[in-house]
Amino acid sequence: MDPLIKKDLIIRKIREYFYSRGFVEIYPQVLSTGLPYETHIFPFKTEWILPYGKKKTLYLQPYPEPYMKKAIARLYKKYSKFFGIGLSFRNKEDVSKTHHPEFTMLEWYEFNVSYLDLAWKVVDFLVTLAEQVNKVPVVYVEGQQRSIKKSSWKAVSTLDLFKEHFGISWTDSNFVKEAKRRYNRDLSRAEFFDLVMASYVEPKLKGNYIIFDFPLEASVLCKPKTDQIAERFEILIEGIEVANGNTEPIKEDVQQIERKYDEAPEDFLVDISYLKAIKSIDISYSGVGIGLERLFSLLTGASTILDLYVEPLTPS
Repeated sequence: MDPLIKKDLIIRKIREYFYSRGFVEIYPQVLSTGLPYETHIFPFKTEWILPYGKKKTLYLQPYPEPYMKKAIARLYKKYSKFFGIGLSFRNKEDVSKTHHPEFTMLEWYEFNVSYLDLAWKVVDFLVTLAEQVNKVPVVYVEGQQRSIKKSSWKAVSTLDLFKEHFGISWTDSNFVKEAKRRYNRDLSRAEFFDLVMASYVEPKLKGNYIIFDFPLEASVLCKPKTDQIAERFEILIEGIEVANGNTEPIKEDVQQIERKYDEAPEDFLVDISYLKAIKSIDISYSGVGIGLERLFSLLTGASTILDLYVEPLTPS
C-alpha cells in the first residue's frame, strides 16, 4: 500500500478515536500576526500584500497551540475535551529520517486531568492505534518489530534518570559545576540538561518510557511545579520522542510567559491574544502534541518520514 494511503487511513482512525470519546475538533489556522516567544523555536515569516499596497508581516504557525488555546478559551465552559490536527512549520530544521520543516501535528487537551494522567492516556491512544493498524500493539523501529503493550511502559522522572546515569540530579546546586567539569563548556542549566539527556540518559532508555518533570526555564509554556521544575512529560519509544505534553498554564501562571515576551527581539511580533486567552482560563487542564509523520513511520515501518510526503523538501 502506498504510504500516502496509509497516512490517510491512520488519520481517519485518529479522528475516530477522539470522536468516539466525545472530543470537540478544532481546525487551527496556519497564518498568524504573532507567536508565543520561545528561544528554541524559529518560525517561518511571510508577507501579506494587501490590494491597496499595504504590507503586513505574518508567521506560519510552528504548532497548532496558539489557535487551539484561543478556541478553548471560548468553549471550555461548555466542553472539556478538544483535539486538532494542523500543519506546522519550523525554520532552521534540517531534512532527515525524523525531521522535515513542514509536518503535521496532533494536539489534544483535557480539563481536570493531570499531566501524568494525560501521559498514560497517550499510551492508551498509541496502543489502541497500533492494534487498529497492525492488529497487535507493535511498532517498527529500524525495521525491527517492538511491542508497546501497556505492561511494557515505565514512568520515571528526569531527576531520577540523572541521578542514575549522570550521578547527580539536574536540580542539585552542584549540577552546573559538575557538567562544566565533564564537558569543559560554559552553558546554562537548561543547555546542560539537553546535553546530558542526549549523551548520558537517552542512549540508556531502551524500551517504552514516560519521562517527566523538566527544567522550567526551557518549558516556558508549561505550568510550574516548583521554581525549577515544569509539569511536563515526554513519551519515548526506543529513544524516539513521540509526544510532548504538560499541565497547561492558566491565568495564575502567566507571569513567566510575560517575562519571556519581554525578552523577544524588537522585530519579533508576539501574540498578545494568546496571552489573553490563557488569562481567561481558570480551570486546570493538560495538553499534548504529537508529530504525526514520526508516529506514522513507527506504525507502518517506513524507514523515513520523508516517504509520507508527496514531494519532500530538499536542501539542495
